[in-house]
Amino acid sequence: MLFPLDERIHEIELVAAGSTVRHRLEHPTKSQLVERDSRIKNEEITLNDSQIENKYDDHTANAKLWDEIAREVAGYNLGDGNLDWRAIDDDLRSIMPLEHKTKAIVAMYVCTADIEKISLNGHGFPLRGATETRVKLLIGDPEAPAYEMIHVLRAPTESEWMSYKNGISRFVQVRGAKLPRYITQSNLSVSVAFYDALLSRIEGVSIGGEEFEPGRRDEFVHAVDPLHKRAVVRAFAEHWSADLKN
Repeated sequence: MLFPLDERIHEIELVAAGSTVRHRLEHPTKSQLVERDSRIKNEEITLNDSQIENKYDDHTANAKLWDEIAREVAGYNLGDGNLDWRAIDDDLRSIMPLEHKTKAIVAMYVCTADIEKISLNGHGFPLRGATETRVKLLIGDPEAPAYEMIHVLRAPTESEWMSYKNGISRFVQVRGAKLPRYITQSNLSVSVAFYDALLSRIEGVSIGGEEFEPGRRDEFVHAVDPLHKRAVVRAFAEHWSADLKN
């Protein structure tokens, strides 16, 4: 089954207090996802020489995105006994539990990305003979994914690789803090630009019911969700990097 890149409405099912509830979310834009990333706090606080406290908070960011893209919900009783689909309004936004908002956003992006185990050049790291890397992206539960797609990326140039590595995240120190505090923020736009430059083709997806064709590459690249691009790029970057041997 092909993953429809042009699907604009996503239906998410959650279980809350033993009841099944559903959310219909409009597909977010790149600018909305970049704004979401800017709100996520990944903070490190140095308590003493041997103790560091890490705090990661994406609840506010996901709840804000939900407020922007949620269109309808079902399974919620507002005192009138109606559990059918109802349109989102300011009242529903204000009373919807934060956990429901955040888990609906998280559920929309459950995916795993791994390098497909293909050897084109025998043993060793292929510098020649294998000019492409296939990254498998599974959408949904890894044990029973709803969709499987393959993103085929070419090898990056040295300047492309360094631009990605140098720009992928921002590390800042909080001035005036009583204890040393550092905040790390990811740069989604850098991941998107890296993916857009390297992608050769995509398998397992469609636009208007039609599969990828080389002549429509830019159309397909534009349609891939930015967070899926980042997942693919992270798997690719881990494969392309090197670590010191103990």
